Amino acid sequence: MYVGMITEKVSRILCVCLLVLSMTACQTTVKKTDHVRKKPDTSIQQTNQLRAEKIKLTVENNLLLAQKLNLNELNRLLKNEVQEKTVMVEQLKNKSIKVTFLNSILFPFGSFELSKQGRSAIVTLKDIIKQHIQQGGIIRIIGHTDNVDVNKYNRTYKDNWDLSSLRAASVVRVLIWGLHFNPNTFRVEGHASTEPRASNTTEKGRAQNRRIEILLTSK
Repeated sequence: MYVGMITEKVSRILCVCLLVLSMTACQTTVKKTDHVRKKPDTSIQQTNQLRAEKIKLTVENNLLLAQKLNLNELNRLLKNEVQEKTVMVEQLKNKSIKVTFLNSILFPFGSFELSKQGRSAIVTLKDIIKQHIQQGGIIRIIGHTDNVDVNKYNRTYKDNWDLSSLRAASVVRVLIWGLHFNPNTFRVEGHASTEPRASNTTEKGRAQNRRIEILLTSK
């Protein structure tokens, strides 16, 4: 009987010990789980911080480049076109400089071959572009269309993506082949009708949307 009492006490002690160990393990697991859950939050914060720093650096670089260019000189070079509102010179929020040419002065209707007037307008920018490249900047040339499907009346093109890209490429060829700029400093993009400046419900709005943008920006 005495042995049985001892055995019972030992069993109770063991149960208590196991219970304590079990509770400790549960608490440790909870802590680990909480720690794991906090990690993604920290990662997201770090990613957002890096993104913000990258944007800030881009703006600073664009500002430095823009300060070395002369917006007044750009407007002077394109005075007639600016007055006729076929060209717009502006500085964006990220401090890069954008020169927008309406397609009406660059291309015959439905074509991606630059007109004589269009070629002359692009060549006018050669000194500004040269200066920008020498300072370490790059040139993005972006083609845009209205929302009318070009393939419906001209089977030469697959779609508006095709036309906007071909027109942007025609502009960059003048600068690379004609003026012998380094091709590594240019980026060519076709955005079709995805970024309209005006409503596509009127002919006037569609004319505003058919355009080429030359963006002077940092790398």
